[in-house]
Amino acid sequence: MARVADLLLKRERRGLRSAIVARIVVFLLSTAVVIAAYGSVFELVFSVAVFLAAAACAAFLLRSLKPVSNPVPIGLAAAGIDVALLAVLPLIWLTSVGGPEVMPLSFTLKGGLVPVALTMIVLNGLPLRPLYPLVASLGSAAVYLGYVAAALLDSRTEITGDYAKSLMGPPLQLGGILAEFAIIVIVGGMVVLTTLLARRLMLSGVQLERANAQLGRYFSPAVRDEISDASDTFFKPGGAEQVVTVLFSDIRNFTAMSETMSPQEVVALLSEYHSRMVDAVFAHGGTLDKFIGDALMATFGTPRPAADDVDRAVQAGIAMRSALDAYNKERERRGQAALRHGVGIHSGKAVVGNVGTPDRLEYTVIGDTVNVASRIAAACKATGEDLLISKEVRTQLTGSFAFRKIDPIALAGKSEKVDLFAVETG
Repeated sequence: MARVADLLLKRERRGLRSAIVARIVVFLLSTAVVIAAYGSVFELVFSVAVFLAAAACAAFLLRSLKPVSNPVPIGLAAAGIDVALLAVLPLIWLTSVGGPEVMPLSFTLKGGLVPVALTMIVLNGLPLRPLYPLVASLGSAAVYLGYVAAALLDSRTEITGDYAKSLMGPPLQLGGILAEFAIIVIVGGMVVLTTLLARRLMLSGVQLERANAQLGRYFSPAVRDEISDASDTFFKPGGAEQVVTVLFSDIRNFTAMSETMSPQEVVALLSEYHSRMVDAVFAHGGTLDKFIGDALMATFGTPRPAADDVDRAVQAGIAMRSALDAYNKERERRGQAALRHGVGIHSGKAVVGNVGTPDRLEYTVIGDTVNVASRIAAACKATGEDLLISKEVRTQLTGSFAFRKIDPIALAGKSEKVDLFAVETG
């Protein structure tokens, strides 16, 4: 869950950064409008100072939004600045037209207070944390009610039931006031709810992304995408017969080697070895079927067969040989003994699908093809080879590979000796 939380915070910072940048642009554009509109030097300087101060605060918050920082205080500060600016804007306008001595306070409710409030609420919804638009909504509602109270306390304020008269002059219509207040509350609530739903949807997306990444620990990217897009029928017990290529690898004399090692050392060795072998398998489009102690089983052609399954399996075996050579050089520098392994590859028909119950499934390959591949890997020790393929694999190869036939060998469980081929590098 820590990984999910980190990704969620990263995306929240991105949304918060976009919202702050949008504020800076709005502040600077507003400053340009003020410069063009005002005639009084004092009013001009005061208005520009307010807008630039707000822009400076936004720029400071943007600079403070570092990858390691907690975005919540910055998001709350941004929402607080929005509310404060919303409270100051009508005063700036009132000052520009002569102040409360000249202009009734009811006019502060007629200068676009509601549209500005709604814009700020929406901006606070961009980071997808409901707390920010909630603060902006409550603050905007409080500012609006504050100006309503100030206007009602002004002896010059008239109350009228005529909407046109209230729209064109100083009188206030209580129905209009209630409607504007309701708009702030309703839109604010909708933004908070939408943000909450979007955040949950994003959380689900992050978790799905994480689960998809976890699939990559078991399958090659192509197979992972296949499983991610599969229908429900894919995840039911059962399977189908198809031609697959199976690769087995195991470490020579691992049992004797592990007797002289601690459990922690054994786990560390297998982790280092398997990670390198699995990388080679995935690099050639194979599917990791399972680990069996020091052994590794991989398949090519699952869940969907391809024309070059056999070639890719052999290429993976060669890559595993190179990976082991590189690993042994590391072990030599650490004063550790070199490892030797055997890789066996066989191709044939097998049942591919999910084994188990609806609650606990294992996607695997079952059949004699698997047994033969395992025994070919074991035959590497008797023959002194590190990469053997069956005759069935050899006849299907289409690429350019160097190999040589070895003397027929008896495999466990087989009544007759079988032909095997050693794959050489280059």
